[in-house]
Amino acid sequence: MQRSDARTQARHAHGGALAGHALADIPTNPQVSVQLALRAAELAPGRQTTDVLRSSLAAMRETRILDLG
Repeated sequence: MQRSDARTQARHAHGGALAGHALADIPTNPQVSVQLALRAAELAPGRQTTDVLRSSLAAMRETRILDLG
């Protein structure tokens, strides 16, 4: 039981770290940010990862709009 709890906590911690990296990558590389945020959401679903994913997707969309002119 404790081993299972430890694995779950480690998975959530890794997801949180990925969400942090995704958030940091939004201004410079939104595509990578989306990939990291998706992985984070798989590992640690919740409000924080959902918010980061939404922000990453919005930044990627803005980049696409700007690229198109």
